[in-house]
Amino acid sequence: MGVFLCGCTSVDVAGANMNVIYTGATSGYLGPTSQSISKNDFKVSGGGEFTETLTLRSSALLLTHSINSISIPTGGFIVESVTPQLPYSFSPGSSMMFTLKVKAPDQNFDGPINIVVTTS
Repeated sequence: MGVFLCGCTSVDVAGANMNVIYTGATSGYLGPTSQSISKNDFKVSGGGEFTETLTLRSSALLLTHSINSISIPTGGFIVESVTPQLPYSFSPGSSMMFTLKVKAPDQNFDGPINIVVTTS
């Protein structure tokens, strides 16, 4: 009797970190540049899709700022879409929940993902 090899890959996401890149004249309105995000660990098949939500709150008092891009430059993850569509402008003191549709890498992965938010 032969051995069955499925060639399956497993992606085990163990939390998330967020890095905010402030490109405008002011910074800090979305918090520190590096942040640990409390997320539940989960598994998905290699190449599978999942959604990730990210709530951002602007602590700016006077200026409107924009989110220009959100990416996951970790090990082959691809952000396929972001809702609401980017760029997105934040009024002072407002918050918004972003939903990311993400494609997992085709290879095994075990660890946290890094989410990069670029602002202006």
